Amino acid sequence: MNIEKILHQFTLLGTEWVLYVLVAISILSVAMMIERFVFFTRNRWRFKQDDLETRVQNNPQWFLNEDKKHSVEWMMLSEARKKSSNESMFMTMVDAELIKGKRYLDRYLSYLGTVGSNAPFIGLFGTVLGIIRAFSDLAKTSNESQTVVMTGISEALVATAIGLLVAIPAVVMYNYFQKESKRVANHCLYLSRLMTTKWNM
Repeated sequence: MNIEKILHQFTLLGTEWVLYVLVAISILSVAMMIERFVFFTRNRWRFKQDDLETRVQNNPQWFLNEDKKHSVEWMMLSEARKKSSNESMFMTMVDAELIKGKRYLDRYLSYLGTVGSNAPFIGLFGTVLGIIRAFSDLAKTSNESQTVVMTGISEALVATAIGLLVAIPAVVMYNYFQKESKRVANHCLYLSRLMTTKWNM
C-alpha cells in the first residue's frame, strides 16, 4: 500500500476518534482547573490567616517559631529570611525563592494555555475529516440517500463546536490563574521590601 492510499484511508476515518481525543483533553483540563482553583482559593485563605503585613510590622522574627501550614508568600519569605544574614542577601534570596515558587504557582498553566490555543484546531481538523468522509459517501450513494450524507456533514461540524467548548474554559481559567500567580508574587515582593525596613528590630 503506497503513501497516497494510506493518507486516503486516514482521511476516511471520520470525526469520531477526534471527539474522543477532545473529550480526553477536556477531562484532563477540568481536573487541572479544579486543582489550581482549590490551591489558589486555599492560599488566599491562608494569606489572610497569616496576616503577614501585621506580623512583619509587629514581630520581624515571626518566621522562627511557626510550624503550621501557611500561604505561599509566607513560605517564600520564611525560607529567604532563614538563609539571609543581611538585607542585600535577603532580597537576593527572595528573588531566588520567587523563581522557585513560580514553577509551583504556574503548575499546569502551560497545559491549559496549549489546550486553549489548539483545541479549536483539533476540532476543525475533525470537522474536515468528517466532511471528507461525507462527500466520499455522497459519491457512492444515490440521490435518495443524500439526506443521510448531509446528516454526516452536520455531525462533522460538532467537532468544531466541541473544540471551542474545550478551549474557551481553558483560556478563561488560564488567564485567571496567571493573574493569581502574579498576585502572589507581588504580595511577596511588597512584603519583602517591608521586611527590610524592619531588619534591625
